[in-house]
Amino acid sequence: MVNEKSFEEKGLSLSDLFFLAKKNLLMILIIIFCFILGGAIYGFGIRKTTYAADATAIVMAESSTSTTNGYQDYLYSNYLINTFKDFIVSESVIELVKEELSDYNLTKEQIVNSVTVGVTTNSLILRIKAKAGDHDLAVTLANTILNKAIEAANIMEDGEYKYSVLANKLIDMEYAYEATGSRGALTVLIISSLLGLILSFGIVLIKYLVEDTFTSKEEFEQMFDIKIIALLPSIQVDGGSKK
Repeated sequence: MVNEKSFEEKGLSLSDLFFLAKKNLLMILIIIFCFILGGAIYGFGIRKTTYAADATAIVMAESSTSTTNGYQDYLYSNYLINTFKDFIVSESVIELVKEELSDYNLTKEQIVNSVTVGVTTNSLILRIKAKAGDHDLAVTLANTILNKAIEAANIMEDGEYKYSVLANKLIDMEYAYEATGSRGALTVLIISSLLGLILSFGIVLIKYLVEDTFTSKEEFEQMFDIKIIALLPSIQVDGGSKK
């Protein structure tokens, strides 16, 4: 006898999910293992090492010992630090960097995507991080961006500073000398494991939705919360029919 599943009223509960996971545990484990294996091969073997180098600069904001002007100085400092964060990756600076590093044939998009500018908490120190597939390029890129940012902030036109509010406000602190390399293998493994888990459960749910018959008494008992006392097997009778 074929029984159609009818879960419209009951829905799929958490216990049902655990039941389906247990029923398809071997398949789930195989899929997750394959994804982890693929992630390990890619992360530790195929994926190229990315190098990151840091250069730091300090923003010279006006200071005052006056209590009256203290809050204004604080606002001005934050204004300058956030302005320089955007200025360092602006068209004016990136164009100068591209010209300086013309031997590397880098596009403006590649330079912008390789650079991040962060601020040390509660300070006026900017940290310029440059990433590249080559150690020396990462170091050179970080230092060049810092130098060209200072140069661009002090550009003069007709005897006056083009960016008067930024002129003489950005000072180099520490240039990059070394770059740290990483394949990001651990991140790849975590992502591949999650993808394997999601895909395996997706397959289980699709299989569950497509299937319209019960394949075991345990499944019947789980879905209808009843206990089956006995089963009547089908038998062959004369004429080849089953009962």
